[in-house]
Amino acid sequence: MIINITPQEIVKMSKDKVDECYDIFKKPLNITEATNLLHGILSQLEQKMSDMLQEQIYDDLMDKNGGHDWIDEKVTKYLQDGDN
Repeated sequence: MIINITPQEIVKMSKDKVDECYDIFKKPLNITEATNLLHGILSQLEQKMSDMLQEQIYDDLMDKNGGHDWIDEKVTKYLQDGDN
């Protein structure tokens, strides 16, 4: 996956926010701040996407291999054995 945003676009977005909320925001981000922000966000997004992909692979494998039914069977058996 490619996220296509530049520090210059982040600077422009920050200027737009300053214009929208000039009573709160006085200074937009500069190019260095935007670059640092982008690097920080991208690494977090990459990790989040990786985690989401791993979860989806697990869920798909469970569906494909009847894992949910297997777990239900084991839990039901465990609960029934516990009643004795």
